[in-house]
Amino acid sequence: MYGEKVHQASSRTSALGITTALLSLVLLAGCAKTAPPASTAQAGIGESITLSSPPLTMRAKLVRVLNPVAGGPQDNPGTGSHYVGIVISLTNTSHATYSDMPIDFASLWTNNNEQAQGAVIIGGPCADATSGFAETDIVIPPGKTAQGCIPFTVTNGLQLARFTFYLEYEPHTAQWVLN
Repeated sequence: MYGEKVHQASSRTSALGITTALLSLVLLAGCAKTAPPASTAQAGIGESITLSSPPLTMRAKLVRVLNPVAGGPQDNPGTGSHYVGIVISLTNTSHATYSDMPIDFASLWTNNNEQAQGAVIIGGPCADATSGFAETDIVIPPGKTAQGCIPFTVTNGLQLARFTFYLEYEPHTAQWVLN
């Protein structure tokens, strides 16, 4: 009888050990498939944030917010909306040339956590032909700076909360608080 109790206890201990081991494997397997959370560097209007996505390193600065920003006579943000322009400056601090469309990596958020739609406007200070960063690949050689405007369409009555920007393949996001 004593031997039987030891065997039962030993069996329960073995079952518990196997269960613990399996649970640990499942948890570890889940962790291996989950990407680490991206970090966010935060700043205010007029401040710079450095982003790195090897081989690129860029210093991004939110220069000013144009709210509202005018488009040309042919531009129409739609009923109940207006255009907002985010003027950013990008300085290439690496040895590689930057060539991309900044609007593809930019987001504008409102106070109710609504993401504004990126826009392409033909006239006004954010027009692609003059200073737009919306529909054109921007080429910035090492050591050089480019400044441009990224236009967005925002629902009337909403307050702007934050603007985010990142480099392609970069898990870290630059975030500027707008209020």
